[in-house]
Amino acid sequence: MSDIINMSCKNSQNINKLENDEVYQYIKIEIPAWLFDIKQNLIHRKFDFKNFKQTMFFVNAVAYICEKEVHHPDMKIGFNYCEISLQTHDVNGVSLNDIICAAKINLLI
Repeated sequence: MSDIINMSCKNSQNINKLENDEVYQYIKIEIPAWLFDIKQNLIHRKFDFKNFKQTMFFVNAVAYICEKEVHHPDMKIGFNYCEISLQTHDVNGVSLNDIICAAKINLLI
């Protein structure tokens, strides 16, 4: 793994939207299991758990990471799953901030 997990998110006014091929490259190398939705300009992943307790522990850990990075995902939560999508709204697409958060979230699994 590269140093992406040691990076911190930047103010969204100081970053650029990644090109589609860059997003795919990051997914391949840095954030496996994430998917790129070109139409919606976001990355997303579904995480499955055994029960509600595990799901909520995960959700709280994600919230802690993303609050620390000041870059917040959209999450859909159910009894035994959490779906996360990341997009930098200021650039209307995926930025390095999204990749950084996704990489840090992957470390929770």
